Amino acid sequence: MKNIAIDKISPAPELMREFINEQELQQLYESILRLGIIQSVVVRKNDDGYELIAGYRRFLCATRAQFKNMPCEIIEATQAKAEEIKMAENRCREKVNPIDEGNYFQSIMVKYSWDVSQLAHMNGVSKSYIQQRLTSVNWDTQIKQAIAQGELAFSVARELSAIENDESRYRITRQAIDNGSNTATATEWRKNANLFDVSNTEGIPEHVPQGLPSVPAEITLDCQICLKPSPVAEIHHVRMCNGCLQVVQSGG
Repeated sequence: MKNIAIDKISPAPELMREFINEQELQQLYESILRLGIIQSVVVRKNDDGYELIAGYRRFLCATRAQFKNMPCEIIEATQAKAEEIKMAENRCREKVNPIDEGNYFQSIMVKYSWDVSQLAHMNGVSKSYIQQRLTSVNWDTQIKQAIAQGELAFSVARELSAIENDESRYRITRQAIDNGSNTATATEWRKNANLFDVSNTEGIPEHVPQGLPSVPAEITLDCQICLKPSPVAEIHHVRMCNGCLQVVQSGG
């Protein structure tokens, strides 16, 4: 381990984290102010000094605290090997949000000609895990921002992103962000939206216009019991056998 001047250390070209939880970063910053940097970061030599491989948040906090030096473990590694170390480091620390993962995976797949199987093996996850993160790169900005800010679970966002009509997807996503949703509910919303295609309602534009109000017009679906139109967020999906269904339908 060696103390290295911070101005000689530069972040790696491909960052795994684009969104960092500011509250958790502040907690780490305050801890470093009190106790110093307990665990060294990992670097490798490059033409300009050193490239940071692991410990990006510690590096940010040390920079914010205006430290002159920080403890570093210097390793010899190819760029590809450095990426493997970076992935392992991030998996052991604060969880990277799925959108950042998707962007990072896409970038290094292109750079190193890695395939989904190789990435899955390096990260100790399934191929479907990698494929889902890669797919999320193409989701709407609204959905991606909600994931990054912790407003939507990834499984919920995956269902909402599959709503075919732009306007329906925007409004139902807004409902999920404002009122909350679990995966099962999001699945039913997605099925209903694609089945009924509420975008065909007269007066609703085909595409989401710019500058929509923060609280969009309400989407309703008919209750299958009383036939009364109800807001999507108030539609419940209940599992019941045929016998119970007959009792409900008969009013018994």
